[in-house]
Amino acid sequence: KLDTTGEGKTLTVQGGQITIAFNGPVVGDVARRGLDLTVFDFTITSQNNVEIKNLRLNATSTGLDSGDGFNDLKVWDVAGNSVISSATDITTSTAITVTDVININAGQSKRMKVTVDVDPDNEDGDDITVSLSPFQSNDIRNLDNNTYVATSTIVPNARVAGNVQDTRVPSLDVQIAATPGSQSIVKGATNQSFVGLSFRSVYDSIKITSLKISASTTGATSTISTIKSDLRNVAL
Repeated sequence: KLDTTGEGKTLTVQGGQITIAFNGPVVGDVARRGLDLTVFDFTITSQNNVEIKNLRLNATSTGLDSGDGFNDLKVWDVAGNSVISSATDITTSTAITVTDVININAGQSKRMKVTVDVDPDNEDGDDITVSLSPFQSNDIRNLDNNTYVATSTIVPNARVAGNVQDTRVPSLDVQIAATPGSQSIVKGATNQSFVGLSFRSVYDSIKITSLKISASTTGATSTISTIKSDLRNVAL
């Protein structure tokens, strides 16, 4: 763009020495009694060999009653699938400073995630939001020149907000399937379908260990004894 004297303007764009990217998750649900569920995922990229001496997080919760909570909050190295921080229990809004040293090599992008366990006492709708707080002046040390990384070279050096994760109570939804419908079956027929059932787990994996099937009949001559006589084998 030219100014009033006709001279050009020069704009220099420079990336930060430290770059932060938020990866998710999106607004979602976490199952009650869930273990090591991801509530915040982010990547830090460095131009130099650095060590992070303080990683500052903030966890905000709503709807929690006495005894509720999000337990065992910790930070993981995603690539190594290893825990790189101590654990913290969250019962209210909590500021967390991870002092376990995290090393990042020059040119490396280190992806990390924050996980929690969901307390069995949590009610449906209890939620948690985790954010990455801004780095301070003595939080990241440049190992190449033994100086602290200036906060002005961290992009962005502002709060990186996560998304709300709501507690949901796992359940099993059972429906009668559309097929087979009402029908007439000839005596002596085999492998006939009497009913179709649809099972859908909600918010978590569910294991069915027992399933009770009952039957009812109509007609003056229809009794349980005749049902047992006419239906030789019943199977799912």
